[in-house]
Amino acid sequence: MANPPRRILLDADVGIDDAAMILFLAAEPAAEIVAVGSTHGNCAAAQAAVNALKTLEAVGLGDVPVAVGAENPRPAAPHSAHVHGEDGLADAGLPPPRGAPTGEPAVDQLLRLARERPGELDLLAVGAFTNLGLAMGRDPGVLGRFRSVTILGGYARQPRPGDPVTVD
Repeated sequence: MANPPRRILLDADVGIDDAAMILFLAAEPAAEIVAVGSTHGNCAAAQAAVNALKTLEAVGLGDVPVAVGAENPRPAAPHSAHVHGEDGLADAGLPPPRGAPTGEPAVDQLLRLARERPGELDLLAVGAFTNLGLAMGRDPGVLGRFRSVTILGGYARQPRPGDPVTVD
């Protein structure tokens, strides 16, 4: 008997790399994208939501709900336009999506789905962790309600003893 598909809540700053990931996940029979929450990083969170919609619609998943997430809390924080283009998708001139974000903030979507479907969903966070941090501030046990939590993180330089710990 085949294993049931992984049901994924994706938290992403959808630029070129995350759009490619969505394409791969959509083609994977063992994965089901349940919802997407956008975040800032490759582009602004609102643009990342539009990019998620465009990508999902391109592979026939236009019914997947997409929620706009939190923007960077630092004023005038840069995006990766030099890598991903101003629109996050290489300024390719793609048509606008047919659908629109749900109107539910990504933090609320994350908290609601964790509460409604405990132990069922896999959280895949590949952008800035602003939505996760805000969700944990409101409900410290939220991540424990996911079947699994996978994050993509990194650090630009070697930390030194005494450096403050920050999450971007």
